[in-house]
Amino acid sequence: MTKNLYVSGCSHVQGHGFPDNSIGSRHSMFAWPAIIERDMDCNVINHSYAGNSIDMVIRDFLNYPEKNKLDAIIILFPYHHRFVIKDQNGIPENFWPDRIDSYKSHRRYHKALNYYLTWLQDDTTTENHFVSQIALVEFLAKKHKVPFWFGVTTDDDKELVEKHLGVKRVFDWCGWCQHYKYNLLPDQSHYDGKAHQNFSGKMKKWLLSQGFESRI
Repeated sequence: MTKNLYVSGCSHVQGHGFPDNSIGSRHSMFAWPAIIERDMDCNVINHSYAGNSIDMVIRDFLNYPEKNKLDAIIILFPYHHRFVIKDQNGIPENFWPDRIDSYKSHRRYHKALNYYLTWLQDDTTTENHFVSQIALVEFLAKKHKVPFWFGVTTDDDKELVEKHLGVKRVFDWCGWCQHYKYNLLPDQSHYDGKAHQNFSGKMKKWLLSQGFESRI
């Protein structure tokens, strides 16, 4: 029986920057989820996309109707300061506070920006939100008895999760890539095929320990 692997995250999972995904519009065949799918002959349900936030990660997972049919979950959670706001038409969209000047200059999201500037700029608010959302996915994975592996994107998020969830040695993607000196892609924001290949090997070992069968 084909195993079902659910993955999610941001551009680092989607494979933004590879030749087949230069503008972040599709899942790259060079990114680690695609490598795992080919090597382990499993079905990968990939909900990652460029610019993703933890809110959207949670929304997609909550809305996924067949959690009880999953054999494993791997999530590289996006940067903790990204979250969802509603635009002027009430449509949810990912918000990046580090680009707030751009939003202001285009006079977008006036009410939502005002709410952010009034209530959410305190780091404690976004940090607590981030950690609680990770804990929610962990709870749901246990509820459905699905093996769950997660990592984060930066050293700051690693320290945050280790502190508040009481776990040790949380994996952080950028720190790991920098430690092993993987090269950046031409966009200078994402890491190369060697990083994805080696990470897929790391994840394949974990998946095998959770009952996946490999064709290699």
